[in-house]
Amino acid sequence: MSYRFRRGETLGAGARRIAREVIDHALKCLTDGRMPAEHRTHEARKAIKRLRGLVRLIGPEAATGALPAKLDRGLRKTAKLLAASRDEDVLRETLAAVARDEKTHADAETVAARIAPPDRATVAARQRAFGRVMEELSGIRRDFGGLRLSGNRPEDLKPGYVETYRASRKRMKKALATRKDAQLHRWREMVKYHGYHAGLLANLDGGRLAARRDRSRTLEELLGRHHDLVLLERRLDAVAGTGKKKSAKDKGGKAEAKAAISEAAEAASAARLRRRIRRLRREAEREAERLGKALFATKASRAGKDLPL
Repeated sequence: MSYRFRRGETLGAGARRIAREVIDHALKCLTDGRMPAEHRTHEARKAIKRLRGLVRLIGPEAATGALPAKLDRGLRKTAKLLAASRDEDVLRETLAAVARDEKTHADAETVAARIAPPDRATVAARQRAFGRVMEELSGIRRDFGGLRLSGNRPEDLKPGYVETYRASRKRMKKALATRKDAQLHRWREMVKYHGYHAGLLANLDGGRLAARRDRSRTLEELLGRHHDLVLLERRLDAVAGTGKKKSAKDKGGKAEAKAAISEAAEAASAARLRRRIRRLRREAEREAERLGKALFATKASRAGKDLPL
């Protein structure tokens, strides 16, 4: 699968080819029973995001009326079918990553059963979701077949690139000014699209955008790690070490005393984990700020003029 435009093909043909390749790869993964369900979910979600990035890039040049908006709505709807199971997968992965730290390994083990059960999405429920996603992607594949573009020069893709660059820069400023989790996550979404655009255009500019694609990916992964930690902390607050604990004397009996000790130990583990998560979040924020300011230092108008297409 080649997620990029090629020299020598029309932009419309390139967009349709890319969409077919991305969708066919996703469909192949979804039907591969040898692949872990978590990986199949991830591959399908990644394909949907890549397709939305493609639509965002070519949208300003579309000659087929409202088709880009229709495609984006369909892709957004399809992504939601996998959102719950993917969130649970990420939660378990993030907890496992935090648990690899020697200082928090025991604490993560203590609360793991409560904040990240083995699999909240049953096998049957996930399979049903896979079936619906395959149906939706097959329809979206057909819709992409009708896509036509007005222009046919590499520079005709500049408007879509500049629009996403501008949105990335704008969201960065808001995220760094507020430091709110929601704003950092919205910035991450646009950085991902910007990285996709740099990759899609890398063949058309002689490869000079490849480095920008890689830097965008690094930044997006940092912001993604921050978001995953936010979700883990929220789950921790919701289910572990919360609420007022009764003393062993109030409860009475040896069993109640043991339960109270266990609850106290869990609450202490949750508190230590929470502190560790917040430190990791702050580290990710600082590095993301450094990378983001370098990546989006230029105004959007200048970035468009400097785009080597």
